[in-house]
Amino acid sequence: MARACQNLEVPNSWIVMESITGEPEVLSFDPFDSFQQTERPIAEWGTIYATHPELGRLQAQINAALVSQRTVIAVRRDDLSYRANRIDLSKARFMRVLEVRLHPGHENEFAEAFQKLSAAYEKIESDLPWVVYQVNLGMPSPTFLTFVPMKAVGQNDGLLKIRERLHAAEGEAAERVQQIAREAYASTESNLYSIKPEKSHVSKEFAAGDPGFWTPAK
Repeated sequence: MARACQNLEVPNSWIVMESITGEPEVLSFDPFDSFQQTERPIAEWGTIYATHPELGRLQAQINAALVSQRTVIAVRRDDLSYRANRIDLSKARFMRVLEVRLHPGHENEFAEAFQKLSAAYEKIESDLPWVVYQVNLGMPSPTFLTFVPMKAVGQNDGLLKIRERLHAAEGEAAERVQQIAREAYASTESNLYSIKPEKSHVSKEFAAGDPGFWTPAK
């Protein structure tokens, strides 16, 4: 499907990731700038399938292989993220995803906790940025998703090594962050995914960030 779309004018792009931990699953990350921007793909894909029936057959094969599927729309929250503007997703090979489901009415406490956490990361000058998204549609609310792009799985070792420094940097705020986690969090789950360029469809501008990875010689 991704190879077929390389030669067509399709209305959106996507990055496919396969789980390394947790249940076997595939996550497709489709970036949009607004809700309004999602209208074009909804309108145009029907025409594309009608004009190129082979794509319809490929999509039918994908759907037949799925046990279940879910579409989630989440809004990026840079105010809760750490150095999100420094993320170069074209260089990422793996993605660590943290899902936090809150008890209703605790969104402000979650924001407080992650702002304190971001400040602690700044104090120790961590070189591993992350970005937070707030689920708007498709999952029980309130739910937040944190994405940590990684160039190598070994960067998880760095996260383990900075725990003590991070706790010290939080200072008195550490106790408050732990209190929020106990009272506000209904559940948390963290999993690691591998990015699959051969199953993804990205723009030429994005692929230019690392052409050897995104557009290897056939």
